[in-house]
Amino acid sequence: MSDEGEASLRSLIIRGGVHLSLRSGFVIAFSLMGVLVTTHVIGPAHYGAYVAAMAVHQYVLSLGQIGVGAYLIRGAAEIEDGDFDLASSFLLVLGIVAALIEAFGLARLGFLGGLGDAGRVLMLLAASLPLQMLAIPATARLDRDLDYHAVALVEVASQAFYFVIALPLAILGWGPWALATGWVLQQGLACILFHRAAHWVPRPRWSRAGLKKMLGYAIGYSAATWIWQLRGLVNPIVVGSLLGVEAVGFVNLAIRVVELLTFALGASRRLSMSALARLQNNRNRLRTAVAQGMELCVLAAGPLLILFAVAGGMLVTAVFGARWLPTFEVYPFIALGYLTNGVFGLQGSMLYVLRRNWDMALFHAVHVLLFGGSAYLLVRAFGLQGYGYAELVALLGYIVLYFLVRRRVGQVSYANVLPWYLTMALALALHRLGPWVTALPLAALLWPGTWQRMRGYLRLVTQPRAAPAE
Repeated sequence: MSDEGEASLRSLIIRGGVHLSLRSGFVIAFSLMGVLVTTHVIGPAHYGAYVAAMAVHQYVLSLGQIGVGAYLIRGAAEIEDGDFDLASSFLLVLGIVAALIEAFGLARLGFLGGLGDAGRVLMLLAASLPLQMLAIPATARLDRDLDYHAVALVEVASQAFYFVIALPLAILGWGPWALATGWVLQQGLACILFHRAAHWVPRPRWSRAGLKKMLGYAIGYSAATWIWQLRGLVNPIVVGSLLGVEAVGFVNLAIRVVELLTFALGASRRLSMSALARLQNNRNRLRTAVAQGMELCVLAAGPLLILFAVAGGMLVTAVFGARWLPTFEVYPFIALGYLTNGVFGLQGSMLYVLRRNWDMALFHAVHVLLFGGSAYLLVRAFGLQGYGYAELVALLGYIVLYFLVRRRVGQVSYANVLPWYLTMALALALHRLGPWVTALPLAALLWPGTWQRMRGYLRLVTQPRAAPAE
C-alpha cells in the first residue's frame, strides 16, 4: 500500500470511527437514563434475575456463532454472496437448535434456581437466538464495506426501540419480563434493519466444502472468544451464589453504565475488524495504526468514566434513592478494567488479524483464571467490593498479551497513550477525593504535544473522502 493509500485508508478509518462514535453518543444520555429508570422501577432483585439469565444467553450466543462473523469480515481476501448465503443458512439452523437447548436445558441450571425468575426469563430470551444469529452475516457485509454510518443508525434505532418497549412494561409491573420482552423485540427489529441496510436478502445454500473452509478459520477464533466470554458468568455464578440476586444486579448495573460510557471502545473494536486487516502485510504501519488507535480510545473513554465516577453516585442517589448506591462500590474498578482494555484491545485485534488465534486464547485463559479465581476468594472476604478487587487482579493478564504482541509483531509504542492512561487511571483511583481529580486529565490535555497530535487527527477526519488504495 502506498503512503497516499495508507493516509486515505487511515482517514476513512478515523472518519468511520467518528461517525460510529458520535451517532452512538447522541443516544447515550437517553440510554443511560433509560437503564437507570428501568432498573429503578423493577428493583435490584428483578434486575439481578434478568442479568443472570442474560449472562447465560450471551454465552450461548457466543458459542453458537463459532466465529462465522469474524470469518466473513476478515477471513479471506474475497468473500462472495454465496459465502454469505451459506453462513446465513448455517447460522439460522444452528440458532434454532441452540434456542431449543437454551430454553429446555440450560434454563433448568441449578445455580439459576436460586436467582428468582432467571430460569424462566432465559426461556423467553432463547427466542431471540435465531434472530441474532441470522443478523450476523448482514452485519458482516456492512462491516466489511466499512459502512459504519448504516451500522450506527441501526444500532441506535434498535436500542431506542428497546427502551420504548421495556420502560412502559416495567412501569406496568412486568419486572424482569419487561426487559426480556424488550430484548427479543429489539433483536427482531435489528435483524430486519441490518438486512435492509445491507441491501441483501439471504438465500438458502449449503456447501460442505465451503462450510469446512469457513469453520477452519472460525474455530480458532472462537476458542479465544469462548474463553473470554466466561468473564460474563463470574457475576451470576460467583456473586450470585455468595451474595444473592440483588448483588448481581448491582454489579451488572455498574458494568452497563461503563459500557454505555465507553461506546467509543465498541466503535474501535468494530473498526479494527476490517481496517487492520488492510494493513496486515506491513508490520510497521500496523503497529503505528494500533498505537494511534490506543490513544484515541483512551481519549474518548477516559473523561466520561471520570466524570461519572465523580458525580454519578450523587446523581443516582438523589434521583433514585440510596438502595442502588452499592453499584458505585465496584464502578471505579470496572471502569479501570475497560480503560485498560482500551489500551490493549486493538493489540488483541492485531493478533486476530494475523491469525494468531491461539495466542489470544492463551491470554484470555490467563485473564479469566485470574479474574474468576480471585473473584471467588475476594468476594467471600470483602463482599461486593471484592468483585472490584478481582478486576484489578485480572489486569495482570495483560502482561501476557504484551509479550505475545511483542513476540509476533514487535514493540508497539506506548509513548503517546501512556501519559493519558496514567492520568485517567489515577483520577479514577482518587475519585472519592472530589471533583478536583478532573484536573489530572485536563493537565494532560494542555500538554503541547497533545494539541499537535489532535490537529493531525482532525485533518484526517476533515480531508475529502477517497477510496483507499491497495
